Amino acid sequence: MNLRERKESDFIFRPSEEGTRRFTKPHGGEKYDTQKHKELIEKIAERKLEEKFRATTSAISRKEIKDPEKVYFVIEIDKGTRPGKRNDLIERLSARVHDFLDERHNTILISIPASLTKQYAEKDLPLPIKEPLLNIRELRYDEQVSKGVLEDQRWENLPKAIIVHMIPNIDEITAKKYLKEVEEYFRKTSQEIIWVAEPKQGMLLANLKRAPAEDLLKNTNIVYRLETLPTGTATDSVGRKFRVKGKTSSLAGNWSFPSIDRLPIVCIPDTGVSSIQRLSGVIYERNKEACFDDVEDSDTEGHGTPIACLVSFGEDGATARARIISHKIYSDQIRDASFEGMLKAVELYASKCRIFTSSIVFDEDALSAYAKLDELIQRRNICFISSAGNIPPQRMNSSGHYPSYIRDFPVLYPAQNPNVIGVGAITRKEKNGSIAPKNALSPFTRCGKSLHRLYDSKKPDVVEHGGNICHDGNKEGLGVASFRKTGQPADTFVGTSFSAPLVAGRLSEIVAKYGTQVNNAETLKAILFMSCDNREADCFGNGVPHQFLSVTEDKAVLVFEGSIHLSDLTSPRVGTEYYSKISVPVPAGVKEIDMCLVHSDDYTVSEPTLNTYLHVRAKKTGRRSVVPPTNKEEEHRRKYVKFLKWSFERKSMEGRWDFEIVPKTSEFIDDSTMKNIKVRYGCVILLRAEPLRFRPLTEDVIAEMNRWK
Repeated sequence: MNLRERKESDFIFRPSEEGTRRFTKPHGGEKYDTQKHKELIEKIAERKLEEKFRATTSAISRKEIKDPEKVYFVIEIDKGTRPGKRNDLIERLSARVHDFLDERHNTILISIPASLTKQYAEKDLPLPIKEPLLNIRELRYDEQVSKGVLEDQRWENLPKAIIVHMIPNIDEITAKKYLKEVEEYFRKTSQEIIWVAEPKQGMLLANLKRAPAEDLLKNTNIVYRLETLPTGTATDSVGRKFRVKGKTSSLAGNWSFPSIDRLPIVCIPDTGVSSIQRLSGVIYERNKEACFDDVEDSDTEGHGTPIACLVSFGEDGATARARIISHKIYSDQIRDASFEGMLKAVELYASKCRIFTSSIVFDEDALSAYAKLDELIQRRNICFISSAGNIPPQRMNSSGHYPSYIRDFPVLYPAQNPNVIGVGAITRKEKNGSIAPKNALSPFTRCGKSLHRLYDSKKPDVVEHGGNICHDGNKEGLGVASFRKTGQPADTFVGTSFSAPLVAGRLSEIVAKYGTQVNNAETLKAILFMSCDNREADCFGNGVPHQFLSVTEDKAVLVFEGSIHLSDLTSPRVGTEYYSKISVPVPAGVKEIDMCLVHSDDYTVSEPTLNTYLHVRAKKTGRRSVVPPTNKEEEHRRKYVKFLKWSFERKSMEGRWDFEIVPKTSEFIDDSTMKNIKVRYGCVILLRAEPLRFRPLTEDVIAEMNRWK
């Protein structure tokens, strides 16, 4: 696909329609089984259920810090249990689900009202209540302390920066109360608090030794998890000078970018940005975390500065496409401000910036912390671009033949998060001795994911130019072209650090032209992903993005967005399914319909997770049944980016097409939680027709829409 052709027509933006469909739920009850009933009673007696549950509740009641209104437990549900039965067990206890502790959602963190907990412990209960109590217990130490913390041998004697997470999925008022109680506990026990996050994020950072940390977990029922603080890594390389060509930017195409004061603003939480001539007029603001002395680029040759140049100008552009806010969060000397700084940057600038890009990456075991960042990105409705991270040179040299070893190194965080656009690297140049050929994966790029609960999603999301290297380490003439922090140009910036800002620049082009017509970050992503080619190439993710602001006369683009509730299954017999309907007029001569669908949801668990996916039902006037996509294998895949295609070999595509977008859950979520989850989406539809049309396809589509009115 080549969308980088001469501009003819702009995109068409259309509203979607919200719809509901009621359906009869399958009967969830089970026939009375005398033998099963008898076995259950025997099991309860054998395990001494009442005694165990009373002991558990008694231990929790003696804790110094607890919620007087609710008690937190873990319930373990048998693997083969149907979703309806799981819901039934949870509902019998009047419990609320807060998190899932395993991949299959069988081990569940719940809360039970304190008044009911007391009744369950003191009274002789009916069997329907006793059954779910069979598998209830407290959180275990190994579930509350991350592997990275446990494996640190120095923690026994030396304090360690630990992120303390409160119970997840609670309201902001409760989270604020829990944070205050833990802060007070730390003050009474003389523990150093480094920072406290926004109440919605429900976490704080403290310097803790092992013994005080263990005491905290023993004395509270409101702390969920202790994790290592992600400290961040910035990797890059620079080299020889080059002469900047004084030509019009190839990025602008036939469309003129707005004046500088009207350009979109991109925030860069990184090593700081130096005020060089190249960035004159485009730096909107420079800020820093309090631990740094200045806002200048702290990297030896420059990291944030060349990134800012690439965001605003691309590699060889003369016309600015974005303004820059720099928020300094990292230096080689101060690495432990990176994660806090990234969170703060989003909170501070989300009202000014729709695009954030950072090439500071984390590889620590801190999944709950990364989930909080992902939740913040979704809640503030922004596009966050992150470099995929680089394979260390020593690991690259010892891991086998290029490119087979690349899949052994999954993408780092936050690029692995579902709400983050993770960017890998490809080459654009080659020479004698270079490891990779031209237009192939860069030798140091990363590929794949370690998070199983991303299911069928691809990581990295896209790839861009990140440079090449030779077997002897030489990078002369093989890198990305940008500017050092001294203002000198260089063309050997090598690393995924410099791929990410090129993608941020592409997004800023879209915001510059269509930003006032787009509300959802997912819509901006869908436009970006629709521009990509090489989608099928291994480790290219969803492909290589290109400028995509208009289409030629044989194409038309329609853009839709919206939000949809998940199904409401709380009624005993009748469920309600929610969906969005988008209607597309397909004129004569159209040969193919391409759809790119991107979504996110507002439900967060203790690690970055794809909780939902979208299913599409396509219907065409004149056909009674649903029209399946030609790439049927994509239809039911659990992904946050979907590409679907429709085409007929012989019959005409002409007519009205209606697409129903229906959200589904990737794994079990209890009914009471599910009904409150909302999915936000962006959808781009590309119509392709035969060339040499009488008039542009976009005009035919608009004419048909006018006839609908």
